[in-house]
Amino acid sequence: MKNYSLKPTEENVLELLRTNPIQRNPYVFRFAEMLSHMEDDCYSIALNGDWGSGKTFFVKQVKLLLDAANPQSGMPKETRRLIEAQIQTAAWPESYVTVYYDAWSYDNHDDPILSLIYATLQNGQGLDLSSNSGIRILNAATAVFDAVTGENLTALMNGLKGLRSEDKLSAIKKNEDLKEKIREFINLLIEEHGNRLVFFIDELDRCKPDYAIRFLERIKHYFDDERITFVFSVNLTQLQWTVRSYYGNGFDATKYIDKFFDLQISIPRTNSDSFLRDRLHIGTDTVSTMVCHEVVRQFDFSLRQAERYARLIKIVATQF
Repeated sequence: MKNYSLKPTEENVLELLRTNPIQRNPYVFRFAEMLSHMEDDCYSIALNGDWGSGKTFFVKQVKLLLDAANPQSGMPKETRRLIEAQIQTAAWPESYVTVYYDAWSYDNHDDPILSLIYATLQNGQGLDLSSNSGIRILNAATAVFDAVTGENLTALMNGLKGLRSEDKLSAIKKNEDLKEKIREFINLLIEEHGNRLVFFIDELDRCKPDYAIRFLERIKHYFDDERITFVFSVNLTQLQWTVRSYYGNGFDATKYIDKFFDLQISIPRTNSDSFLRDRLHIGTDTVSTMVCHEVVRQFDFSLRQAERYARLIKIVATQF
């Protein structure tokens, strides 16, 4: 039996951008265009949506569009041509370096900075680590790794408690040195491959509470650069529960989260009938398929729920 489950592979992301079965392309284009109007400061955007609502596909489609518009991204020509054929706007961000970061896959790491730098190096963008520019970027990344692993950052993050005056001054200097090393890494990356850096942070709401909190706070402190945009695809309700489980139920998680995001946007709804018909190939020519459409619509299923329900309908239909 055909598997209708949609995995967010690059092939599937591109196919959905080309065929548009959930009628989201206009919103994807508009979101990418919006990023071009956010170039005067460091911005952090929360793309809010329930689990299974297609947030990963959305941000990966935006990333594909930005990569297609960056001649230094290393994207294959045929893929670039297919994507450019879908672009429906003249105002388009150019030369944006993009990084997709699945926070959930890294939440067993000790420090988010290291995994974020690692994900950046592994993210393609035409980065040849054997070239002169690639070696410079790799050396800058190594300097960040050395700074993180070689210093007592736990003391820094706990307010420098218990340190003598001279130790505090030394620790502050080391803290500033780390910021400078990260800035040098960003400088080289942007200088060689674009004019702005966009991080797409996914699945943070699924991470262990201590990692999710550490990630938000470390990013706030060390990646405050006017050439960076962060896009978090996240379920804000779940993230609030994560914050409360870390700081306690009486903690104001809403205000805490608000300080990290300059803009909160709800992911656009999908067209369930189009999704069932064009992606899952379920029409309305039989009673069972008509019921399938109506159930998905009435109960407002997410994309993932619709896929699972459609699979059950297919199984049941083969028994009669």
